[in-house]
Formats: sequence, structure tokens, C-alpha cells
Amino acid sequence: MKNERIVISRSNLIELHKVLEENELSCMDLLHVNTDGLILTKRRRV
Repeated sequence: MKNERIVISRSNLIELHKVLEENELSCMDLLHVNTDGLILTKRRRV
């Protein structure tokens, strides 16, 4: 189970890195994001 969590965490980090690059953001930019009521999905907003 621990190995599965590590793989999922790594996959999530890779996806986060892709999104940051696509939007020309850095990890430091995430400190200023208001996440109240935010829902993360893989779907793009239409």
C-alpha cells in the first residue's frame, strides 16, 4: 500500500508540474492561491 501511495504522489506531482509550466507559474505562486471551495479535477473548464 505504501508503494502505491508513493506512485500516486509522484503522479500528482508530475501533473502539478505540467499545469504550472503550461500557465507559466512556479510553486511559490501557489502560496497566493485562495483554495477555499476549490475542487481539483482532470477536466478542463469549458
